[in-house]
Amino acid sequence: MSGPSSGGGLEGEFSLPREAAARLRALLDAYAKPRAEGDDRPLRVRQADAFIALLEQKIATELLVLVNAESLPTDPAIDAAAGDTSDPEPADSDPPPPPKAPATLPPPATPAALPW
Repeated sequence: MSGPSSGGGLEGEFSLPREAAARLRALLDAYAKPRAEGDDRPLRVRQADAFIALLEQKIATELLVLVNAESLPTDPAIDAAAGDTSDPEPADSDPPPPPKAPATLPPPATPAALPW
């Protein structure tokens, strides 16, 4: 169970399957080492900081941007002799076709299915 702490955070206990626990322990061990000589934060604080860093990293790496290839600009033609890399066609000459509907995506992963 977990619940709000007096400072507005979250505290509690949880249980993980053996494989997930081993992965979390390995990540916490790697990230919770003292940062520099004189880092006198207690282990529990370093582990909390490591867990926060892992959450921020995981959230940042899960950002997915879908772009239709047709909506991207064409690569500029290169005139090797003159070193000219300007686009031979003005951007407003032909409007791009309307974007196509993206393919259906699978449902988001449940927390139990996440690899961390």
